[in-house]
Amino acid sequence: MSVEQQQQHTIHLEIQNGDDSLKLVRRMKPPKINEWVRSALSTVTRDGMALRYESNDLQNNEQVVTAAVSQNVLALQYASIDLKNNERVMTAAVTQNGHVLMYGSNEMVGNEKVVTAAVTQNGLSLCHASGELRNIEQIVTAAVTQDGLALDFASNELKDNERVVTIAVRQNGLALEYASDGMRKNKRVVYAARAQNDGAMEFASSSFH
Repeated sequence: MSVEQQQQHTIHLEIQNGDDSLKLVRRMKPPKINEWVRSALSTVTRDGMALRYESNDLQNNEQVVTAAVSQNVLALQYASIDLKNNERVMTAAVTQNGHVLMYGSNEMVGNEKVVTAAVTQNGLSLCHASGELRNIEQIVTAAVTQDGLALDFASNELKDNERVVTIAVRQNGLALEYASDGMRKNKRVVYAARAQNDGAMEFASSSFH
């Protein structure tokens, strides 16, 4: 029985007349919905992963899920499909750990606000973003600024973008490995990569050797 159905079961008193007698019928009322929520909140506030044991209704309750995710962001995997498609819930989650973007709906991994929050927290979470967003310079720039190696997950077009690649190799010279052939021949890019990490020369064009 769902929480909503339980809520609908109210105390019912009915006096029936018949043959000079009165019959009292009483139907007991189960806990109110706010009592179920309060109990769940108490539980997930102590252990967010306990969300997995809650009812479908409570896994679809934004207040409960938000509390669970605040305690342990990995609890997001046990949220309802609807809440994994909720921009507010997803943004709060990826702000804590960008990689939980993997639990988001198709709509959320293609949501610029959510993905930007994710890659700003962890650039490598770009791997969970939609192909379309991996081709948006602003998002990829945010990712490689946080972790240059996120260049690996950028579109081919942006791997050939000098501005994006330069930011990536300045953060981590080894990101040169993921740049386009053209960028690995680009002196400005290669020297920027070498300045950050001498090992980056391994990935430079043969013309530098």
